[in-house]
Amino acid sequence: MRRRTTGHGKGGMIESKYLKDNIENIQKLMAIPALRNFETKSLGKLLKLSKIREYEDGETIIREGAQDTWLYFLLSGKIRISKENLEIGIIDKKGEIFGEMRIVDTLHRSATVAAVGKTVCLAVDSAAKHRFSAQTPRRKNWISSSCSTAFLPNTCASGYGRPTMS
Repeated sequence: MRRRTTGHGKGGMIESKYLKDNIENIQKLMAIPALRNFETKSLGKLLKLSKIREYEDGETIIREGAQDTWLYFLLSGKIRISKENLEIGIIDKKGEIFGEMRIVDTLHRSATVAAVGKTVCLAVDSAAKHRFSAQTPRRKNWISSSCSTAFLPNTCASGYGRPTMS
């Protein structure tokens, strides 16, 4: 893992290289509730688009208004979601997805997401077409359909993972 200074928080996010498509990593993905129903082949594709990112307390993961192409799964820690500087939710459940609406609707980010304490996420780059061979021409369609069928029923209208209510 390497440290990448983002200008937010103290030391900057730590990010892995793109993950490898192997059985050990696929088994780890299957531990994420939102990914349990995916086929092994699809999880292998997802791995090739994914990195592990570690954030420090207060560090911005997603900035409202941005146009990045990353989708996230919370692996550990907690995130705070805010819109126009007002907190709208906290997510602390392992496996929750956030940032998926940007991939489905291609609009700007609708809210800011920041780490609360040390937070680790699986980050999926939906624009990493260089990670696939020419044999996979419908990369974006695969991601969009995967998002809409597997993730959207579990998300709220803000476009971020739904907070757990107790």
